[in-house]
Amino acid sequence: MTLQGDNPRGTYRQGEDLPGETGRRRHRRSHRRQRTCVGCRDRAVRADLLRVVAEGGVLVPDPRKRLPGRGASVHPDSRCLELAIRRRAFSRALRLEALPDSSVLLRYVQGSEET
Repeated sequence: MTLQGDNPRGTYRQGEDLPGETGRRRHRRSHRRQRTCVGCRDRAVRADLLRVVAEGGVLVPDPRKRLPGRGASVHPDSRCLELAIRRRAFSRALRLEALPDSSVLLRYVQGSEET
């Protein structure tokens, strides 16, 4: 068991035995960011969901996940989108006072399903 340099925290190199635990190794875990779909409420990897933001009371798709502000995640299919709209989930998730206009988002999702 070798300390990594003169590190005062006493961290060990990846793959080395932990002190007092022969045979058990410290490994880095690869964490995949997960989000909850506001439509079906299933958890999914962030890359599989479409981020949606509200701009001026209109729901706008953010496929690059770069637009500023609070976002909500939804599966990019019409079933989950219709569920979210019917349950008024976007208003809650985005903390909006009134119901947002979802026509732009509906067109975007329907267009992506056709291709």
